[in-house]
Amino acid sequence: MVATLLIQAWDVLVERAAALLDTVGRTGLELLLAFVVLVVGRIVASLLATLIRTVLRAAHFNEAVRGIFGDAGPALRHEPAMLASWVVRWSILVLALWFEEIEQAVATPV
Repeated sequence: MVATLLIQAWDVLVERAAALLDTVGRTGLELLLAFVVLVVGRIVASLLATLIRTVLRAAHFNEAVRGIFGDAGPALRHEPAMLASWVVRWSILVLALWFEEIEQAVATPV
């Protein structure tokens, strides 16, 4: 009787340990995927921000913005093309995180 109870307890313990390891493995894989999405999103965002900044500088965007304000306008502390590229970069990063969150929500069973 005691041996039967010990064997049953051992079987329950082994099943729970296997379930725990399975969950840890899935969670680790999901964290790795989220990290990859974040890194790729950051690289893409940086490349696009650099491209936008270069294109805006080539199109004389800074001079156009300063021309709109004129000499009497406020002194611009930051380069307008740099601000525009900063907005693009952070928008892409936020979208990458948002898409990862949506993917996680869709993949998680209810």
